Amino acid sequence: MDDKIIRVTVHVDTTGREDVPSYEQKFYHDTQYCANEQSALRSMDVMLYGVLDSGCTMRSTEDLISVNAELAEKYDEPYNLNAYASIEDITEETIIKCREAFCEHHWSHDALVKVADELGVDLYEIEKR
Repeated sequence: MDDKIIRVTVHVDTTGREDVPSYEQKFYHDTQYCANEQSALRSMDVMLYGVLDSGCTMRSTEDLISVNAELAEKYDEPYNLNAYASIEDITEETIIKCREAFCEHHWSHDALVKVADELGVDLYEIEKR
């Protein structure tokens, strides 16, 4: 199964900068969660459309280096602190967080049945101990 949880983020914040005229200041932040790399690349292309004029397209995650270089140059952010793009596979971290939270969470009847159904748990086979 190649389903993953990939977080795709584009962030640009030039608000409050004295070196940028107020009419050119920009705040843009978008985060999408995708199930595979191709979907993540398509999402990144859509998000970049509003912040880069170059018509930049992502063919692979290695293109992030050039995308971040363009963002740094366009928004005068050499360290990409307030203008950056990222694609992160957070599948394992999400699994760990869910395992930690599962037992502590108070589950409603409907929510627990939906989780069991999604995980493929056959409720008819469960025996009370």
